[in-house]
Amino acid sequence: MRDRRLVVMARKDFDDAIRSKTVWFISGIFALLVVGITYQLSQAVPPDFPQSAIPFVALNGVAQWISWVVSILSLVAGYASVISERRSGSMKILLGLPFERAEVLVGKMLGRTAVIAVSVAAGFVTVALSIVVFIGVPELADFLWRFLGLFFLTVLLGAVYTTLAVSVSAVVSTRRRAMLSVVALFFITQAVWTGFTQFVYLFFGGGSVPLRPPDWYLFLTYLAPSAAYTRAASALDLLVRHPSLAIDGVPRRAAQAQQSGSFLLSEYLAFLVLILWAVLGGLLAYNVFRNADLG
Repeated sequence: MRDRRLVVMARKDFDDAIRSKTVWFISGIFALLVVGITYQLSQAVPPDFPQSAIPFVALNGVAQWISWVVSILSLVAGYASVISERRSGSMKILLGLPFERAEVLVGKMLGRTAVIAVSVAAGFVTVALSIVVFIGVPELADFLWRFLGLFFLTVLLGAVYTTLAVSVSAVVSTRRRAMLSVVALFFITQAVWTGFTQFVYLFFGGGSVPLRPPDWYLFLTYLAPSAAYTRAASALDLLVRHPSLAIDGVPRRAAQAQQSGSFLLSEYLAFLVLILWAVLGGLLAYNVFRNADLG
């Protein structure tokens, strides 16, 4: 791959995607949800929290919802990126220019990720404004570190899902299959992952999940991208720690993971999990796409 051609491909795809009405519609919904969530959280903080900590509590709650919204936004932005050009015939024209298939695939991943970064930036600006309006001006130094850290980590999560969406788009043969595949990917990684791990434990662990499950079971639950996202945020100390606010929405499970000395449950391993989702998905897609019939 040539760096210059990769940049040209990424810029072309960014220009194409940034004009998508669907992407901006979802980004607008994202901003409205952030306003509503921030307001609700400002009214429902634990009573033992000091006033100065309330902005950080609101940032905690918003981070939990952001992982859902950004995953949807990323999948929508990327699912048709390759297949639409294959079906229209423009992919053959594109490859007739001095572009290799790897450059097209990686360029689209980078271009769509840049679009998601713009949408996430708009959402985080809305978060900051909402906190100032509904809660008040936070302690700037500490808040800025957590705010910017969560922003860049959220962009990383968006990059993971964008890469997976573009990979799906490169593997399938129709837009309909691409859409169904990203819907399935969303429900597997966001909605049913915990149920899947419980199903695994039912067969390999000898029954229902106990109150203190083994480390390997907790490791499986943290392999989902959204769980890895909150674990990585905890590793960087971007989220407020409090007994009533678990980093992954399950207080008992979060507490056990924090107390365990196992490498499998290390919070820093979450960064590797996020990177592996993107790298393995991209490599699998390229392995199929490089020999695919573009007719």
